[in-house]
Amino acid sequence: MPLEWVRRRVNNKALWRSDAVWRNVLQTPKPHSSKREPNLRTDEADASVMGRAGVICEASHKPTKGRVAHFTVVEGKPSGLRRRFVAWPKGENDRNDREAEAPLRHVSRYLGAMFGEVATVFDLKAPFFRVSLPQSSRTSFRCRAERGMLVEPTRLPMGRKCGPEVLHTVARVLAGDAAVVGSRYAAPKSLTIHVWVDNIRISGRSRT
Repeated sequence: MPLEWVRRRVNNKALWRSDAVWRNVLQTPKPHSSKREPNLRTDEADASVMGRAGVICEASHKPTKGRVAHFTVVEGKPSGLRRRFVAWPKGENDRNDREAEAPLRHVSRYLGAMFGEVATVFDLKAPFFRVSLPQSSRTSFRCRAERGMLVEPTRLPMGRKCGPEVLHTVARVLAGDAAVVGSRYAAPKSLTIHVWVDNIRISGRSRT
C-alpha cells in the first residue's frame, strides 16, 4: 500500500504527526563502529519465501547506509502459516527516545463494543508487508541471506519502535476514523469504530 494513498486522506493534524513518525522510521542509522558485517544471516528457505512474496529483493547497486540484525517469525493462523521478516536496528532503537503513540484507553472506552447489535472485525493480514518502503530508504535496512546474497526489504520492516504507530494510522484511515481522516473519507456517524494496531472493529444498530 503506497503511503501517498494514506496521506491524501488524513486531515492536517494527522498528516503532520504521520510525516514526523515516518521520517523517524526512515532516518539513516549511524555507521556501525565495526567494518565487519553481522554474522547473522537469513535462512535460505525463508529468504526464498520472502523473495517470492516480494517482501525482500536483491540489493541494488546503491551504497549501503545501514545493516540490521534480522530474523523470521512464523505464526500459526487459521488461514495457514504467516511468516514475518523482522529487521531489528537495535543500536538505532537504543538511541531513539521516540515511542509509538498507539495507546489503549480506559476500559470504559471499549465497553460499548460489547453491546452493539451487529459488528464485524477485520484482521489486516501481515500489515507490515503492505506498506511500501521507498527505494531511497531500503539501503538502510540491508542484510545477507544464508548463501551470501545482499538483500533489502521492499516493505516497512518490523522492528522499529515507531513502526506500530504507522500501522495504527493506516488502519484508522482504512476504517474511516473521523479523528484522522478528512470529512469526505469519514465513516458514517451511526457506526462505532475501534481500531487497534492492525485490527478494526465496526459496530452499529441493525436495520429492521
